[in-house]
Amino acid sequence: MAYQNGMVFKPSVSPMAFGANLSVPLYEATIGLSAFCSMADDTVPNTGENVDYSGYFLRIKAEKGPFTAWFDYSAMTDRSASVEIDYTNAFLWAQYRIPVCESATGKFNLTPTVRYLASSREEGSSDIENSRLRVELYSTMTF
Repeated sequence: MAYQNGMVFKPSVSPMAFGANLSVPLYEATIGLSAFCSMADDTVPNTGENVDYSGYFLRIKAEKGPFTAWFDYSAMTDRSASVEIDYTNAFLWAQYRIPVCESATGKFNLTPTVRYLASSREEGSSDIENSRLRVELYSTMTF
């Protein structure tokens, strides 16, 4: 077992993953739909450690002019240990690009952004729920 970016990395485990993206123009907007699934049921050689999980990720995204918003939902069940652990996440992101200045030398934009995350972890009789709301302001200068 190795560590990569502070997380446990098991190079000998072979998960199966598949997914699809669909982008549909709708009037002056673009709607994107994405779905991904991943699962593994394997044993780490030399340690005998069991790796057994399944999960999925869904996204709907809308873009129209300077406005972009999307909603992500993911759920995963980890059955590797003696106690089954269920993870769920819901993420909402919305932003609006405001052009401040545009000239022959470049552009300057401000982009207020709102992000909301709600997550939970259910492990037997132990439940942990978290939520975060962030409001950010990005500035972009291009030449």
